[in-house]
Amino acid sequence: MFLNMLRAESQQLFLETAYTLAHVDGMFVEAEKEVLKAYCREMETAFDIEHAPIALQDLKRKMSASLSPTEKKIVIFELIGLALADGEYGAEERTVMQALGNDFGLADSYGDQCEALLKKYFEMPKALASLVLG
Repeated sequence: MFLNMLRAESQQLFLETAYTLAHVDGMFVEAEKEVLKAYCREMETAFDIEHAPIALQDLKRKMSASLSPTEKKIVIFELIGLALADGEYGAEERTVMQALGNDFGLADSYGDQCEALLKKYFEMPKALASLVLG
């Protein structure tokens, strides 16, 4: 939703982080692959999903140093959306997101708000289909 607001170098860091997050639970499922493809379309960029994930600590350090405060909020929001893409926000993903938010200086409540709003956002198409299609 907001990825086009990231600077080009921030976009690539985001994609690497998203790719790494998608692997953190030991599964890289089709829903996560589709979200990564959608991210690339939104940012009009390419990303190779066939390489090994980069160490999360390295990515966190780079992002903490280079992202603006607004970019940090965008990254957290979008990564929580990715974590929810497979229908389960697992303990590993939640731990990673809380640590990343803390590294970015964001309150835990920010991540909680993102999760709550994204769940509503993901439910909306189902509710609309139910309403219209019965």
